[in-house]
Amino acid sequence: MKLLLQFFIAGFISGITICGLHCCFLLFPVVIKESNNWKEGIKIGGLFSISKIFAYSLIGGASSYFGSYLQNIIEKDIFSFLSGSILILIGIWFLFSPKRYFKIFKTSTPLILGIIEGIVPCAPLLGLIVYIAYLNKGILFGFNAGFLFALGSIIFPVFFICGFVPYLWQKF
Repeated sequence: MKLLLQFFIAGFISGITICGLHCCFLLFPVVIKESNNWKEGIKIGGLFSISKIFAYSLIGGASSYFGSYLQNIIEKDIFSFLSGSILILIGIWFLFSPKRYFKIFKTSTPLILGIIEGIVPCAPLLGLIVYIAYLNKGILFGFNAGFLFALGSIIFPVFFICGFVPYLWQKF
């Protein structure tokens, strides 16, 4: 239990640093475009968080089960290049898509962004994968560790920042 609490605290610390702001930069355009008040901003951030938590949980369980195989895949440069390119293309699509097409994906866009953000390798995710693979305590432990890390990492960017973005945007 103490070890799982450490995953939550590590996620929270990474969420209040530059990694948490990275999530905010992904969410700002979506929140600004689709929310009129703090409740809608929190809803969009919550959808993003659910999918990111889902992705981190699956990655945690898989890294505990597959361990060294998963580390070898993620360490390849082509994986980082392809996953980063997908994220950039989605951002460009979102900025230039007509409003009428965006309404179809109003609820799915934060979910898709969260899943992609959850699988794009970054320093905290790579650290999480390596540490869970090193511990090798089983799939359920890896799933719980990934879940708690993601839960801790989304508290600051989603619930504090996304709640204030619509308010601040209306003031500008």
